[in-house]
Amino acid sequence: MTNLKKVLDYAVCKNIGIIGFVVHGWEDARAFVKAGIDVSEPIVIQAGPLCRRHTPLTVLGKMFRCLAEESNQDVVLHLDHATDIKTCKTALDEGFTSIMYDGSRLKLSDNIKNTIKISKLVEPYNASLEAELGYVGYTGGEQCTPTNACDVKTFLSETDIDALAVSVGNTHLQENSKAKIDYLNLKRIRKITSIPLVVHGASGISRSDRKKMFTSHGVKKFNIGTELRRAFGKSIRNTLKKNIDEYDRLKIFQAVEKDLQAVATVLLTEISQKQM
Repeated sequence: MTNLKKVLDYAVCKNIGIIGFVVHGWEDARAFVKAGIDVSEPIVIQAGPLCRRHTPLTVLGKMFRCLAEESNQDVVLHLDHATDIKTCKTALDEGFTSIMYDGSRLKLSDNIKNTIKISKLVEPYNASLEAELGYVGYTGGEQCTPTNACDVKTFLSETDIDALAVSVGNTHLQENSKAKIDYLNLKRIRKITSIPLVVHGASGISRSDRKKMFTSHGVKKFNIGTELRRAFGKSIRNTLKKNIDEYDRLKIFQAVEKDLQAVATVLLTEISQKQM
């Protein structure tokens, strides 16, 4: 187990990216950790709001710790899109090593005030802190609000964070890779700070844009969920189609987990610029 800062420092040193794998259950989390072992690269496993709605943090903490302790690679235990101190505190007490506080819906002054509180909270745990400026919307839902470079300057002058999530054309739940990245705005943000940047909704970003963003524009963490959920669903359908009489959950998910691990391994190979 390690914190996000350590892994981001490694990514900056190697000029590569890292992936924040969005987790929904035991099988996909285990597949992602195995993929990290396959490629010999650190990974981030993330528990977002939907995951936490399905499985309590008290269970997720134990599950994540178990997987990290069995890995020979660095694994970050990351709480994603937390909006209140209580949730952050619970996650830290359960062993999470990284917190993403999401104050993106708040006015700037309130986002700053709350981020300062969370920063003080994580310090005794040696945990990392990711914050968000601008608002990354949802396909078919709330629209994005681009990150304002002037706000970034103000925010970073008053807070102490390890990574900053930005809204530069990325969108949550995008099922195709056709996001139009605003590189002009990304350059404005990059001129202001050298802090590692994060893009949520990276499933909607093409492979070529991801590479451009981590090699030349300071984006070091890419959160990927929809792309992996689609692979998970496709594998289940194919597995059941080939085994129409199979009803054993463990046998079904054994095949699905293997397929998901293969997809995650490819993603890690691309983002770490390794040869398969």
